[in-house]
Amino acid sequence: MRRAFAAVAALAAVVALFVTLSITATAHETRRVGAYTLIVGWRSEPTIQGIPNGVFIRVFETAANRNVEGLDKTLAVSVRAGGAPEYKPPLKPIAGSPGQYAGDIIPSRTGDYIFVFAGKVENLDVNESFESGPGRFDVVRSPADITYPDPAAANAELTRQLAELRTTVDQTRLLALAAAVLGTSALVVGLLRGRHRAAGAAALLMVLAGANTAVAAPAATIAFVSSEPAPNARLAASPPRILITFSEEIPLAKSPLRLLRSDGSAVPLPAPTSPRHEQLQVIPPTLAAGLYTVHWKTVDEHDGHGSEGYFAFAVGPDPQVAPLRGSALSASAGGVTAQLDITPGRLGENAYRLRATGATIERASLRFKPSTPVGTTDAALTKEADAFTGKGLELSLPGAYRVTALLRRTGETQDLEIPLDLSAPAPAAATASPSPTAPPSPSPTATPLAVAQSPLSTPAPSPAVDATPLFLVVGAIVLGAAAAAIYLHRRRS
Repeated sequence: MRRAFAAVAALAAVVALFVTLSITATAHETRRVGAYTLIVGWRSEPTIQGIPNGVFIRVFETAANRNVEGLDKTLAVSVRAGGAPEYKPPLKPIAGSPGQYAGDIIPSRTGDYIFVFAGKVENLDVNESFESGPGRFDVVRSPADITYPDPAAANAELTRQLAELRTTVDQTRLLALAAAVLGTSALVVGLLRGRHRAAGAAALLMVLAGANTAVAAPAATIAFVSSEPAPNARLAASPPRILITFSEEIPLAKSPLRLLRSDGSAVPLPAPTSPRHEQLQVIPPTLAAGLYTVHWKTVDEHDGHGSEGYFAFAVGPDPQVAPLRGSALSASAGGVTAQLDITPGRLGENAYRLRATGATIERASLRFKPSTPVGTTDAALTKEADAFTGKGLELSLPGAYRVTALLRRTGETQDLEIPLDLSAPAPAAATASPSPTAPPSPSPTATPLAVAQSPLSTPAPSPAVDATPLFLVVGAIVLGAAAAAIYLHRRRS
């Protein structure tokens, strides 16, 4: 009987962990700040007015993929909504999740919220503002927006039901803790009394509980961390491999990788492999001298959110390919005029010089979105006298580009976005193909982009991935193990 009780207790822990970990946040904004990556959003979504929630942030060192701990002592968050005074919930570390922090809050108004994180991340001064919205994190919604059939009368009732649900979840957590203690006690008692089968059954259920926890736990938003070759690298010879490291584990089957020549044609590649769970690798054929674009894409298996982007590298000497049809761009927004000079104005490496009038600008960067569907990439700029400068291979494919100047005005917490359009012609001569069976495809037609695109750090969601069958399989395994343990006990009796 004791062994049967231990099995049931361990099973209860598994179910409790599944329920607890299934109610978590899914949408976040990812942003690089200096040497670090910040992932910010609500702790739970959908975010409903009047329901307890929390500000969520995860911080890790981008290059080393190292979680940064201790930020509850050096980093503060303030929450703003409409014209209300700001609220500063204390940040607390999330137990069992290094580098992740939360600040409790009950959002009492619907609409957009702004989270401002200020302080230090190790030796880096931080003052970053994150605003809710499409592709970032959830706006706060009224309970009436998601109720049926009587939204007008549902507000108080839904609030009561959600509050009861959270109370139930809290009670389930306590049950999970108690069940885990009982299961551990059964394991110890079984071993001490020589009842190895009972101990083995308890241990098996505990292992399965851990497996279910790993399955149910949602992954943070996947972000690009580093690559080989590095973005904007110029190589003397063809690279032995293309390797991309992400911030989280990636599903290999849902993480395609393409390699494009400067005329837009694809280089044939073998299927990607994954040296580590968070890495994507492919061994390319020997590449001729020229400019190459790597297009990566992946999806989070738990919440279905996708990420994609591109970077470029060059092999051999500078080919001096055809120039662009113009290298001086100018546009205005919010009372600020941005003038961008691209020198020499061509496919390949360019120097960027961005000047802004109408406001004092603290920092600036450029975001490139080609008409070719490869996502976006960002170019950091350095402040020099009256302009911001930088260089890179972001113009690596022919066709239309939307180049967005991101300007941070003094005293502001949000970047001002000023879109600029340009068109890049096909190169004068196609890059030599390493495979005679893959002739270059025609370059895409340059057409203007009509709307501004979202940043690489906030990709549009991919279709949701249903992870329910996996949960059911694990649950079936747990139930089967429990039944087997009880059967063995009765048979021995």
